[in-house]
Amino acid sequence: MQTSDDRDVDWRAMHPTMVLLGVGGVLRRSILPLLVGGYAAVMGNLFILFLVIFPAVISTLALLGRFLSFRYALGEGHIRIREGIFSRKIRSIPVKRIHNLNTRQSPVARLFRVSRLDIETAGGGAAEASFVALSYQAVQEIRDFVRLEKRQDAGDAGDEDVGAPAERTLYRIGIRDILIAGATTNRMGVIFVALAALFQYAQDAYQDFLPPWIEDLARQASTLENQDPLTLVLGGLAAFAALFLVAWLISIAAALLRWHRFTLSRGGEDLHIRAGLLTIREFTIPRGKVQALTCVMSAFRRPFGLLQIKVRSAGHVGVQDGGRGESDVLAPIARLNRTDFFVSVVWPAANWDDVAWRPVHVYTRTRQFRFLVAWLVVVSTALLAIFGLEWNQTALPIVWIVGAPLAWLISHLTYRQTGYACDERFIYIKRGFLGMHYWVIPINRIQNASVLQSPFQRWRRLGSLALDVAGPSGGKEAVIPNIDATVCWLLFNRFIHPAPDPGGEPRRGAGVIPGSESLS
Repeated sequence: MQTSDDRDVDWRAMHPTMVLLGVGGVLRRSILPLLVGGYAAVMGNLFILFLVIFPAVISTLALLGRFLSFRYALGEGHIRIREGIFSRKIRSIPVKRIHNLNTRQSPVARLFRVSRLDIETAGGGAAEASFVALSYQAVQEIRDFVRLEKRQDAGDAGDEDVGAPAERTLYRIGIRDILIAGATTNRMGVIFVALAALFQYAQDAYQDFLPPWIEDLARQASTLENQDPLTLVLGGLAAFAALFLVAWLISIAAALLRWHRFTLSRGGEDLHIRAGLLTIREFTIPRGKVQALTCVMSAFRRPFGLLQIKVRSAGHVGVQDGGRGESDVLAPIARLNRTDFFVSVVWPAANWDDVAWRPVHVYTRTRQFRFLVAWLVVVSTALLAIFGLEWNQTALPIVWIVGAPLAWLISHLTYRQTGYACDERFIYIKRGFLGMHYWVIPINRIQNASVLQSPFQRWRRLGSLALDVAGPSGGKEAVIPNIDATVCWLLFNRFIHPAPDPGGEPRRGAGVIPGSESLS
């Protein structure tokens, strides 16, 4: 029983390294203002220097005050947290509400043998509690405490040893896999555009500071304007290839930093993920909290049959990865024919390999084609407004001769690659054109279902079924578009009033934890 009297509570402090790590964060955030302040000081303007330094000093003092006042205690099925110097705040987190315990180690944290620990609950939106720096022993004590309390809550703790369950490695990524992941990511296009813009900006803004060899290269490039068209084309292709190569190398380096030694393991009913080269991140995914699996196959990866598999987990907020969704990744890259393995890791009863896909109505193609034709009209109008009628007498017919068949082809492929399937426990959905999105959703995890009908759909007696589960959406929602209205309502009623889980024996191999898997 918890009371306001905390004299008998074993309050513990965070590791002193918290102050050092916090000051480092303040300096990183203040580096640009500090440079401006230093320049102002050199020019004799001390007032600007004061305006720059004052916020950093206040942040450092607040950080020191938090370290001196922050205390936590373990006991009676709760994690209690007390903080505040002038106004005291005490929180109590019931262990049964805790979904994830995630750790993060920067290079400096590893040097001092400390970790950041984030506690996630079903509340979502932000971590319920964050411990900036805890020793390895303190982190393990919290993990053991949470594990014991959960076992006692389930009624099977007894007097057994509370040590962590033995873990079995299920999947480990290799260097070759990381190179493939970096070389085929969608971020390459963003990096390429950023490099091109940076190069142009640097050429204009820092022309007097560029090395001589870059100036010579730019001078030679400027002479290409007087060359023949073939030389111009070859020069443009060479510049494009150079920027593409740099973007490709940056993308691979970023993938190496994120996914180095990515390991998926299982201990008890929890899945554990560990990854990172400089900053090591560890995440726990309780299998019972996974609401859905999403498999994303980008346009770059589809020719190679590669995809990325993510989980949607209740209570997960992704505070450690800044909302980038890296902590939702079950497999950074995997082959399409190995999807069944990862699905079975989470739900042994799922039957991915034997899914009998059902097509949607052909109206899907018609609707997509109308949408693309509308874009062609917009493009044609823009060309007409920019270049005038005389030029567009030739250009507009070419736009429509090429664009209309391409729009029909895109619409047809989108229709052919959209489908769904449903068995006793799961609903499966696929959608896409160049890239593909797949969903695997347990029927009893569906939080909400919506039937959507436009006037054209009502006229054709069709409907679209949108499904919502707990956890971050991570992009596209799970929608079954343009199916018969009767079937749509039958599925709707089934999903909002699911039958009890049939239980029974899991499918093949479910009783045996698979051994280490690799992309290659």
